[in-house]
Amino acid sequence: MGLAFVLGFLYVLYEGTRPYLLCADPDIIREICIRKFDHFADRMEPVITAHYWRKMLALLPGEEWKEVRRLLSPAFSSGKIKKMSTLMGECAVTLVENFSKSIQQQKAVVDLRQLVPFASSFIQWSYGAYTMDVIATCAFGIKIDSLNTPNDPFVRNAKEAFSGSQSRSPLFLFLFISTWIPKLMSGLFFTKEFRFFLDVGKSIVEKRKSETNRERGDMIDLLLDVQEEEQMECKTDSTKTPVMTDEVLIAQMVLFFLTGYDTTATTLTMVTHYLAQNPETQDKAVAEIKEKMAVHGGINHEMVNDCPYLDQLIQETLRLFPPILRTERTCTKPCEIDGIRFEKGVRVGFPVYAIHHDPEFFEDPEVFRPERFALSEKELRHPITHLPFGQGPRNCLMMRFAQVEIKLALSSVLSRFKVSPSSQTQMYHIEDAGDIRIHGRVIGLYEGTRPYLLCADPDILRDVCIKNFDHFVDRQDAVVTSQYWRKMLIFLVGGEWKEVRRRLSPVFSSGKIKKMSALIGECADTLAGNFLKSIQHKAGVVDLKQHYGAFTMDVIATCAFGTKIDSLGSPDDPFVESAKKAFSSRLSRSPLILFLCVSPDTTLLEVGKSIIKKRKAEKKKERGDMIDLMLDLEEEELKECEADPTKIPIITEEVMSAQTVLFFLAGYDTTSTTLTMATYNLALNPDAQEKAVAEIKEKTAQHGGINHEMVNDCPYLDQVIQETLRLYPPALRIERTCTKDCEIHGVKFEKGVRIGFPIYAMHHDPEFFEDPEEFHPERFALSEKGLRHPMTYLPFGHGPRHCIGMRFAQTEIKLALCHVLSQFKLSSSSQTQLNLQVPVKLTTSPSLLLRPLDVIVKVESRM
Repeated sequence: MGLAFVLGFLYVLYEGTRPYLLCADPDIIREICIRKFDHFADRMEPVITAHYWRKMLALLPGEEWKEVRRLLSPAFSSGKIKKMSTLMGECAVTLVENFSKSIQQQKAVVDLRQLVPFASSFIQWSYGAYTMDVIATCAFGIKIDSLNTPNDPFVRNAKEAFSGSQSRSPLFLFLFISTWIPKLMSGLFFTKEFRFFLDVGKSIVEKRKSETNRERGDMIDLLLDVQEEEQMECKTDSTKTPVMTDEVLIAQMVLFFLTGYDTTATTLTMVTHYLAQNPETQDKAVAEIKEKMAVHGGINHEMVNDCPYLDQLIQETLRLFPPILRTERTCTKPCEIDGIRFEKGVRVGFPVYAIHHDPEFFEDPEVFRPERFALSEKELRHPITHLPFGQGPRNCLMMRFAQVEIKLALSSVLSRFKVSPSSQTQMYHIEDAGDIRIHGRVIGLYEGTRPYLLCADPDILRDVCIKNFDHFVDRQDAVVTSQYWRKMLIFLVGGEWKEVRRRLSPVFSSGKIKKMSALIGECADTLAGNFLKSIQHKAGVVDLKQHYGAFTMDVIATCAFGTKIDSLGSPDDPFVESAKKAFSSRLSRSPLILFLCVSPDTTLLEVGKSIIKKRKAEKKKERGDMIDLMLDLEEEELKECEADPTKIPIITEEVMSAQTVLFFLAGYDTTSTTLTMATYNLALNPDAQEKAVAEIKEKTAQHGGINHEMVNDCPYLDQVIQETLRLYPPALRIERTCTKDCEIHGVKFEKGVRIGFPIYAMHHDPEFFEDPEEFHPERFALSEKGLRHPMTYLPFGHGPRHCIGMRFAQTEIKLALCHVLSQFKLSSSSQTQLNLQVPVKLTTSPSLLLRPLDVIVKVESRM
């Protein structure tokens, strides 16, 4: 973030010999991600060769991405997510149970982001286990309690996958300048843990295909529906080639695991962290949750989506701690935006964290204030200044899924527990937006010899991500060569990305997420249970990171891998172990990581492949998890290809497996971080916490419990989450690569130029957010949101290439927070750090993940 404040909203860097544009200008970001998306459709080109990785939606380029995204998008519609919310809800129940156990065993001190127990004094997990449970049930069709079954193969492999054994190797330095290194790196990337998830995905897809009925409504069902629809299209149009092959389906399952596990757990951790630090905010969120629970008859899909303040909490958490510090686009055809000439091949990075922390966009950007995302405030801001899920057509496909997952977890936790800081609780602070403060919003940098534009200008951001999206379709080129890795949606470029995104988008529709929210809810119940256990055994002190990390792992395991786990209670489960290895990141602690794109372990891929095969063999898709959804996509595509012999299938098993791993990689750490920081802020802001709790209770009553409808009916909870995402965006920066020359606001973009949007710097810019360091959920109230530039808030990115799992992550966060806040009261303790320092976990170049360490708060049962 320092470069952004020093050099401005737009500057050029060099990655080795390649120019890289870092952009924190919301308008340029909008141009790249939305308006000229056709010029920036791709992300960074992966260098891995594993075909499963290359089939992940995040890694697909150009037309292939477009087709896969087109096919997948309906699977993530609100209706589909609503169906999955039942699965999420089951995970939320487990989450609450684990909270309770943790409280009982650890004297109420809970580690919300218990992700890597091998490096922690705590035995159990929480939010990380929840997100793993959600992914297991929704993406892999597997019901697990990852917190309490650490030896479960799914849990064990997941832990190993996220332990990150590759992250310390200096070989990454050579990935951009050597052609033989990628083959060497493939061996490092694809270990037994990721192969495990690929095999699981294959097995589940095969089993689900063999089943005559698919009633679960999980992602596997949805993907299989998409596959079937495409197959029908191919039958009617012989020239059409199927895209949704089993390979593609499995790739998406693994992608779902990779992208949805840690990110969601992080968001949940940070939301809870902030609620613990802000008792008033916590009380407000709890009040909303209880109100909505009464309205909706409990915590359910309708209830969590009827909590506006909870939404604000999540959005603010995603602002403060966006799961991804930076997103990227690659220019696919020359264009010019605001006078900047983008040549084909130029990569553009959007520093999400920097934008989220830019005082020009958010007043007092370091302050946790969920009200920033109240409608009245949101309307006043540039819409491209909040980018936790990216922007434009290439935004996070799973955004709504993640949101439901988060809401279900938060509603479950907040409705049952009170969180507060303890003596172990730390305050978080990141200082990396100085460059923009000093040099302006558009800074030219060099990554090695390659120019790189750093842009924190909301208008340019909007042009890049939305208006000129056709010129900035791609993200940074991935340096991995694994076919599975390159099939991840996040790495797809050009037409391949468009097609995969098109296919995958329905998987993350509201309806599909609603169905998966039941799976997430189960994980949220486990989360709350683990909270209770923790406060019973730890004198009321809870490590938010551990719990939310377990929760998000549980969510990913159940939603993306169809595997039911309790990662906090089963640290030796293969899935949990693979996840830990994936996120331990041997390479993540080296500054050399700035020069490359990390490839995951193959164990998760093997799990995904195995589950997909099994699901196909069963010929039943009743779970409604991501595997079901992708198998549906595959079947639809196969039908299309049968009707049109010229059509080539896109949603292959390779692609499906890649997406399940991507879902894990992108959703685990990011979501758990958001949950951790949201809870932390609510613990430190009791007024905000009680407001959220009141809303949760009200909406729970209205919707008959904590469910999909309930969590989506909590406006204040939304504000809490949005404010958390502003303060702690999961990604500090996002990127776009110029795919064709264009000019935006006088800036000439040549093809190939990369632009980075410093999300964290923008989210903490006082020009965008008043008192940006304060936690103020009301920033995201409708009245305030309307006053801001929409491109100043970027936790999920912007434009067509925004995070496809955004809604899923939001649902996951809401469900977790609703379960936690409705059952527990959060507050600071003697162990709570009031000036918490948040280290940055470096993952891809230069997309940086924000990962908090120990976040300790005091938790008391509300029962």
